[in-house]
Amino acid sequence: MKACIISALCLLSFGAQAKDYLNYHTYINNAEKSLVNDRVDSCFYYYDKAFNEFDFIFVKDATIAAEVALRHQDYSRLLWYLIRGAQNGLQTECLNLGVFDDLKNLPAYVTIHNSMDTAIEHYRARHAANAELAKDWQLRFGAMMDIEQLGSSDEKETAIKDNVKTVKDLLTTKGYPGEKLLGPMQDCEEMANYTAIRSLLLYDCWMGENHAALWECVKLGELHPREFATMCEAELSNEKNKNFHAVYNKSCYVKIKPWGLYFALYDYRFVSPQQYATIDALREKYGLCDIETDMKKLQLEKAGTYKFTFGKWHPPLNFH
Repeated sequence: MKACIISALCLLSFGAQAKDYLNYHTYINNAEKSLVNDRVDSCFYYYDKAFNEFDFIFVKDATIAAEVALRHQDYSRLLWYLIRGAQNGLQTECLNLGVFDDLKNLPAYVTIHNSMDTAIEHYRARHAANAELAKDWQLRFGAMMDIEQLGSSDEKETAIKDNVKTVKDLLTTKGYPGEKLLGPMQDCEEMANYTAIRSLLLYDCWMGENHAALWECVKLGELHPREFATMCEAELSNEKNKNFHAVYNKSCYVKIKPWGLYFALYDYRFVSPQQYATIDALREKYGLCDIETDMKKLQLEKAGTYKFTFGKWHPPLNFH
């Protein structure tokens, strides 16, 4: 076990930073497809490729990979995946998630915990320049939630437009304010950063105005494909219901063609098998796993085998 730990710690030097994160998401999707079809060796192969070839990784992916390693008693990979997660903002507090209960019984638990602590300190040092920006967006997120519940229509519209303007400014300076730029939210139930998308989902024609720029953000790893797809579906819903909801970009349906694409993100269980091929082709193009893999992941999660779904917050929209 000691040799495995040393070997894993030596993997802190990564390969060259790949530029196209669609390759990263292809690896992750292949890993999850292999997992749900009981091809564990293949699952590890794709996780290893993703975490070796890319510097930044999404903490949710590292967490799920660690779940798999723990379940299959691959402790060298378990340590490595958790360190890779910590290097991108995964907190040691997240070891308290129920899926990691067995981890605490391992003789190497203290070493794993300490190794993550070291990695997260390096992460904080590297991201110190963006700490204030991350704090600002956390405050914006909280304010947005409060305004939605208690604010007036004018206050809500002002907050949404201000956040949208700020995102547009950041797209031309630092990039999309998501997990890569801001780090994950300090909440182990989230495993992402939704502080910007919360307002964007309520702003009509956001994708129509910014599709090309946001797609570049996906390819750079600044925006997760599922968040990109969520904004597409939100716009589709907004357009469909534009006569029944508050419109915060009043002229867009005249001047801009909305970019509403349908990925069956939240209702794939109700999609007919005849629609699978068309939707799966769209999912593949935009970096998402196929519907069958999503359905099998849901079954495994319901059985208590793995935890794939994170986040207490969900889009405030009724998708089709």
